[in-house]
Amino acid sequence: MNSRRINLKPCKYFINSVSLSTVKTLSMNRNFGYFLILILVVNILGALWLLNTINKSKQQQEEKIASRELQVQKLNDQLQNIQDSLLEASIDTIEKTKDKFFPFAQTVLFKNKLFDIFVLNTRSSEIGLFLDDENGAPLLSFSKLKQLLASRNQELTFAANAGMYQPDFSPQGLFVANGQLRQPIDLSEGNGNFYLKPNGIFSITRGGNAQVIRSEYFKRKPRNLLLATQSGPILVYDGTIHPAFRKGSSNLNIRNGVGVISSDLLVFAISRQEVNFYDFAQLFRDRLKCNNALYLDGVISKMYVPQIGRNELNGQLGPMIAVFKSKAQNQ
Repeated sequence: MNSRRINLKPCKYFINSVSLSTVKTLSMNRNFGYFLILILVVNILGALWLLNTINKSKQQQEEKIASRELQVQKLNDQLQNIQDSLLEASIDTIEKTKDKFFPFAQTVLFKNKLFDIFVLNTRSSEIGLFLDDENGAPLLSFSKLKQLLASRNQELTFAANAGMYQPDFSPQGLFVANGQLRQPIDLSEGNGNFYLKPNGIFSITRGGNAQVIRSEYFKRKPRNLLLATQSGPILVYDGTIHPAFRKGSSNLNIRNGVGVISSDLLVFAISRQEVNFYDFAQLFRDRLKCNNALYLDGVISKMYVPQIGRNELNGQLGPMIAVFKSKAQNQ
């Protein structure tokens, strides 16, 4: 029996080839892993640099915004000081010209909000409360009021809604127009702004004496009463803000009201932006120097002040207060 020798060289070659290929593959994988780690480190460093850059940019922007806000506040303070001086000078002029028709209108800035105001002297201005037209139908708007006065040869120079009203537009609470009692005083309890006690009454006598008084103190109709309207809540009484009002309240709304600077000097104000009761009361007490002021109404509030370009003639209003003059005075 012949024996054959097996040739192992091809096997050795194959094994060596496989081993070399495996080593090369492992080496390539290791290098590729290092490469991935390097890319990861670079990305992390890049992200950290970008984040730092963004934070620096954000900080610079915040510093710029803070600086601009400070500049704006300084400008607002300067504007308010100028307006205070102008307002004080105007009120002083009105007080000194009681024999002339001299109302004064201005837009003022208070606590970063705008308010339109109208100041008048009761002894030198024709002023009245209005509700119905000649046929007894509700006027509802300043446009209809303007037409009514024009039919009497009178010109409307100022108007504002003058208190709250019922669904049929009749007054809620005391209402006296041209000396005639149209609605009795309401001293009952209830819900809503009108019944937020103390509420109050704004009135003017035929001699021109104006006052805002708490409703419960208005026991009987004063002699020679020209007009009176009841509303609520009272904003300021004897220099004190209504106790129910809170600083920083989120109860915001457009609001209008009337304040008494002196017995014959009145100021009406309406907010251009929504404002809470406390800030609105502060406007009258601290800015307009009123020891007594009454809230008239909220979201439906309107004011006609052509002197400052406020020409709101539409609306669905109840009681209205107006300042007017004879057209003969323009000739």
